[in-house]
Amino acid sequence: MFKLLAPFVVLFAIALGVALSDRDAPRADFTFINRGDVNTLDVQRMSFLQDLRIARVLFEGLVQNDIFTHGFEIIPAVAESWDVSEDGMTYTFNLRADAKWSNGDAVRSTDFVYAWRRAMIPDTAADYAKMFSNIRGADEFYQWRVDQLAAFPKGEAASDDAAELWDLTLEKFDEIVGLETPDERTFIVHLAQPVPY
Repeated sequence: MFKLLAPFVVLFAIALGVALSDRDAPRADFTFINRGDVNTLDVQRMSFLQDLRIARVLFEGLVQNDIFTHGFEIIPAVAESWDVSEDGMTYTFNLRADAKWSNGDAVRSTDFVYAWRRAMIPDTAADYAKMFSNIRGADEFYQWRVDQLAAFPKGEAASDDAAELWDLTLEKFDEIVGLETPDERTFIVHLAQPVPY
């Protein structure tokens, strides 16, 4: 009789072992609904909501909204902390030491300057470039670059060499736009006027 039941007992033991081992495994599924096609993965060129949803999944900003509460409070992201000056004109962000890019490189404050400059520069044609106009010198820089691009084909720009004009553009940005990076983990933003949001 045991010989007849043995295969069923072994089969039952295997099935029970599989069931128990699956119970301890963490869920690995991911569900994401995004209505419409994604138009671009270029963060500075994103405009449509379906693009912005993807950006939220792929990238992390200085801060983020806590989407799991009804208040949507601002919580840390790449910036572990931040300070606002009494006059509301200067924001100092302190970046997390463990913030990394997908290749393992450390996220640095200069990465934010690069990204924000790319969004502000008219060459990129970012739909939301105007959102940076609250930063001291951002509008002046934008207009300077527009003027230089218009003057370049006429030979009336600050330089008739494109590479040299680009270098001058970077210098002008650093000179007049209110962004500072005193070290790799500190990013300072100087506003033109206090902004409630």
